[in-house]
Amino acid sequence: MSWQVVIPLKRAGDRKQRLAPHFSPAARHALSEALFDHVVDTVARVGRIGGVHVLSPGAPTRPSLGWLCDGGRGLNPELAAACVLLAPADILILHADLPLLAPADLEALIDAGVRHGCAIAPDRHGAGTNAIALTAGRTLPFRFGPGSLRRHLAAADGRAERVERPGLALDCDTPDDIAVAARSGFRWPIAADTHRAA
Repeated sequence: MSWQVVIPLKRAGDRKQRLAPHFSPAARHALSEALFDHVVDTVARVGRIGGVHVLSPGAPTRPSLGWLCDGGRGLNPELAAACVLLAPADILILHADLPLLAPADLEALIDAGVRHGCAIAPDRHGAGTNAIALTAGRTLPFRFGPGSLRRHLAAADGRAERVERPGLALDCDTPDDIAVAARSGFRWPIAADTHRAA
């Protein structure tokens, strides 16, 4: 079974806007690039993954990555369209900002997806959704946004496994998230540019 991964990625200048009061644009760009590189490099170490596609307004710079053009309709309809384009396939939707992600986390998510047809990974607060695995033919109305975990579980109607692992749970949206990642050993090149420019 070969899985296709879809990684949504905003246009460079639009990433990590919630960190704008704390980091300069250059620092946020460096952070988002380091997180994305980590996620892509981790995915590449999982043998059951057959392809990686970036859902973005602009084509990725890595030639090994596929590109699904984000037409600006919003994340949920764009993901739905991406799944149609990739069908029939086992699909893993994965956020691009998971600093502790490890191959074992993806293996656990895929295993759960195989068992139930759908697996959902919550964020560390139990409110958002950081990853979804769907086997071929299984559909799920995407409900990314505030409180998405509850809405995704409701849409799955009891036919999904919840996968809770630190590597899938920590995303970087706040300074506290970044501090947790740093204490766990993740590093990125922003030490000289940590404060927002005046």
